[in-house]
Amino acid sequence: MDGAGPGLPVAKPRNRGASSRNGTADVLEALGLPIDVPPTAQGEILQGCGIAFLLAPLHHPAMRHAGPVRRELGIRTLFNCLGPLANPARATHQLLGAFDDATRRALAQALAKLGTRRAWVVWGTDGLDEVSPYAPTRVTVVDGGSLEEIEIAPEDFGVERLAPGAARGGDPAENARALEAVLRGEDHPAREAFVLNGAAALVVAEGLSPRLAAERAREIVRSGAAWKTFEAWRDRARAARVEGG
Repeated sequence: MDGAGPGLPVAKPRNRGASSRNGTADVLEALGLPIDVPPTAQGEILQGCGIAFLLAPLHHPAMRHAGPVRRELGIRTLFNCLGPLANPARATHQLLGAFDDATRRALAQALAKLGTRRAWVVWGTDGLDEVSPYAPTRVTVVDGGSLEEIEIAPEDFGVERLAPGAARGGDPAENARALEAVLRGEDHPAREAFVLNGAAALVVAEGLSPRLAAERAREIVRSGAAWKTFEAWRDRARAARVEGG
């Protein structure tokens, strides 16, 4: 929502978690947002709200056959990488988290070969698959066909580093409450983590400096624009599912 609030279109391709019920899809559903919106409606939602959640089995029907096997295995597989690489929106700019450091560069190489204009593929040195608010984050920068390795830290964005576990999540209901609080502009331990990753998206999409991007992301949250974007998105998604029958 940080990216969508100021007018950056955000298309998030995801599947349900293979080994848990606490992924992005589960948190969005806990907030009342239907994730099984017909693919034919997603273009209008993305254009109107600036954000869309693209549930992989609806856009890539063959992938639904892998779901039961993935759940039975309960471990990460190649399918954890395929979703972002097969983004139905054909995103030209991406902020992508890697589940381990070895996968990070491989994902970046794939994005470059797929013609991605600019991307950050990130892995927190504390093991997070996002820009970590607790520790340095390793980044493979995709810029056209070239790759560059950098390391960033919260301080580069003017964001104070959090104490370990300060913004740790819980079950989907708890995480949904935290996300709503952040989007509404309320003070919450997870807010700086949200600002940090929103800022990273703005760096990738608009070429802003990390500090300027963080200032902009923080203002989006404080102003309530992020929550307004979410409400508009939820309303449109609900209407689209009803119309899709």
